[in-house]
Amino acid sequence: MKFRLPSFSMKWLYGSSILIILIISVILVNILANFSSEKIDMTEDKRYSLSEPAKNFLNKVKDIEGKVFVEVYLDGELPAELRSFKELIQEKLENYKEYSNGKIEFKFIDPKSDGNGKPNELELEIFNEGKGVKPVEVNYKDNKGVLNVLRVWPGAKMSYNQNGVTKEAYVQFIPPRPGGLTNLEMIRGAVDNSFSDVEYLLAAGVHELILKKKKRIGFLQGHGELRPEETKAAKLLLKNFYYMNEVTINDTLNKLNDFDAIIIADPKKPFSDKDLYVIDQFVLKGGKLMVFMNTLEIPADSLEINLGTHTLRKKVGIENMLFDYGLKINEHLVMDANCFEHIIDNRMTKMRQATNKATFPFLQHVMATPSDHPAVKNLNRISLKFVNEVSSSSKSNTNFKSILTSSNNSLASRQAPIVTFVDHKNFGEPLKLNDTPENEANRLTLAAEVSGTFTSYFIDKLDPSFANNPEAKFVPNSIKPGKVIAVGNGTFLANAIDSVRFSVGITRYRPLGKDDLIMDRHLASFEMLVPIDNAAFLQNLVDYMLDDNAIFELRSRKLSIKELDREKIAESKNYFTLLNIGLPVLIICLLGILVTWYRRKKYTRN
Repeated sequence: MKFRLPSFSMKWLYGSSILIILIISVILVNILANFSSEKIDMTEDKRYSLSEPAKNFLNKVKDIEGKVFVEVYLDGELPAELRSFKELIQEKLENYKEYSNGKIEFKFIDPKSDGNGKPNELELEIFNEGKGVKPVEVNYKDNKGVLNVLRVWPGAKMSYNQNGVTKEAYVQFIPPRPGGLTNLEMIRGAVDNSFSDVEYLLAAGVHELILKKKKRIGFLQGHGELRPEETKAAKLLLKNFYYMNEVTINDTLNKLNDFDAIIIADPKKPFSDKDLYVIDQFVLKGGKLMVFMNTLEIPADSLEINLGTHTLRKKVGIENMLFDYGLKINEHLVMDANCFEHIIDNRMTKMRQATNKATFPFLQHVMATPSDHPAVKNLNRISLKFVNEVSSSSKSNTNFKSILTSSNNSLASRQAPIVTFVDHKNFGEPLKLNDTPENEANRLTLAAEVSGTFTSYFIDKLDPSFANNPEAKFVPNSIKPGKVIAVGNGTFLANAIDSVRFSVGITRYRPLGKDDLIMDRHLASFEMLVPIDNAAFLQNLVDYMLDDNAIFELRSRKLSIKELDREKIAESKNYFTLLNIGLPVLIICLLGILVTWYRRKKYTRN
């Protein structure tokens, strides 16, 4: 007689076996996943994945001698918002280490203070007299409601030994703010703003260390260009990757020989023919030329006080040479419905108004629209105040490429127009600046590049005895393909300055507004924080012109942080709390009732 298990025991044994197999399978999958570096990123913008430009950059890092060591000072007791930010940085560094074949090593350090509010030795070393990582003071309440002040160091120090010399670079993930991050909402905002930048900041730090030779950029002086103090913020952006000097030609033929690129920013005085000749020969010998200029002078003080002003033509001469190269900077201003707001303090004007402040769209302060040019990919708000149209002169065989344009809803003013703060009233509500504001053909170019082989501006202007003189070394045509960029605005890279009079006839200037290239200064003075991409635009232009493509595509990578509706969250808080707690309990109770009912129905004998 054969022994047979009851049918219930067989079913129990079968079900238990299936359950055990499933549990073992899940455990094995998790073990195998820990050994695999492959991850599935299901976010729309692939924020947790390395971008292709980052992978391309790290492929070059594989070939360096030695290793780059990274110390991140974001560890220890942190608010939840900063803990998640630390995890993001750690994940990026793990990816960097993997894709660089271990050439990048990292560790996290907790630089705790000594408890009395004074910085310890490690914190002083990290700060490095202001040259290193800047601390951020965070005021927050713990679980018991006690107010705490936490000093965090959201940055890293990188080091690399090259030819026996140790080089160091610092990365600031979250910049400090005046008054500190006074609440968790501000911490969250700072983290969100820095989220997109982590990949670029890490790459920029590594790139700075392994860069073997820096190219040289000259900021031209002598023709009323921006003062050195006005380009302080711009030079701070570029100093890690380029050598920079102010240069005055003074009719010296070889004055530009040591430079790879020249920036001419907002010239106001005429160029001599000799200076133009030196610049022309610089371009034809392969030098890169960037000209940022307006053809009109706008008295800003008169505009603010009188709410309107005449514009004055500037004839400096460099625009004629650009015309021969294929770039025409026109003498009218671009007006755009896609513009920045302007706020007037009526107490500072000659007009009597019922209110102290007036806010309105300032059509001549254009929020430029990036084209598909690589130097502006993914950039958003680029601030160009009083910008001229840049068009093709069709006089050269060079290739014309648009970099920035106006929007579809824009137009060009008449030449040398009157500028007022009430121009927007002439175009209705909503603003309609042309008959077909949906037509892309209405876009006007605000910045452009010409590339190819150039013919000398002086080809028919030189005395034959000079042109044929071997010592002059006159070059009539480009010895290799070149690039020239023109932006119809000369001040987009300028920071504000302050003047200090020391004695009669002696005035010195000091730079202000180190954030003027990332935040609209005028609106910030009225506590309206409007970020702009002028800093990234300048950096990208310079990198593009000097063929330093290692990281500028990373700089332009933007991750959209989806804003949550705080009011709706507050209104629905209790509902979702109850739902999250009560729904699982309800489901379990229902399943219990169903299982009990099913078992009774199946096993109860009739």
